[in-house]
Amino acid sequence: MKIMLLSVPRSKSNFLTGAFAEFYGFPNLREPYINLGSNDLDYSKKVKFVTDDLFKIQDFVCKLQSSNIDYPPITYNEFQFNMYNEIYITARKNITEQIASLLVAKSNDVWSSPYTEKPASIMFDKTKHMHILTEIEFDIKKLIALKNKLIKDNINVKTLYYEIIDDWVKDHLNNTKTVDQKSEYDYKKIISNYNELEGVVFNHFKNLESL
Repeated sequence: MKIMLLSVPRSKSNFLTGAFAEFYGFPNLREPYINLGSNDLDYSKKVKFVTDDLFKIQDFVCKLQSSNIDYPPITYNEFQFNMYNEIYITARKNITEQIASLLVAKSNDVWSSPYTEKPASIMFDKTKHMHILTEIEFDIKKLIALKNKLIKDNINVKTLYYEIIDDWVKDHLNNTKTVDQKSEYDYKKIISNYNELEGVVFNHFKNLESL
């Protein structure tokens, strides 16, 4: 069995790949495309090289991060998505919390457990931080385009949102002992102008199609 996650940042994808690997007892290849940038001159050839290696492996779970996907998805065929038994998109419904999570991670340079115990207060600054919203918007657009191509090719793909992944794992992968190492941060207390951030996010993403 081959399982792939298509993921935007801060969407519990690492936890989910680990849960799948433990449940089925096969390797977690994590991010085999991690060193590929869609602006690389040889991007298409490099994607094909990695994909050819993956094709030879019988059972595994892996993740394709949105930052490693081109847009529009010109190299779609090189990924050979039809070799996967299951494909999942991981995303977040609450984009404000996603942006806040990225702000804290970038500010502290801590991206996974163990997390900073008491991160310092951060003020969202449009001048400094709007690029994060633009990047997340672009990431979501990449996955929307990819999802639409998969559906057109009759390749089944399911979206799992951050907010329900814990319960989904309990219901579908019930023998796994993999634990989500949550930060337990209250971003409304860490982002000093959280309400302003929430308003900016709403206006920026209000017309964006849902995953």
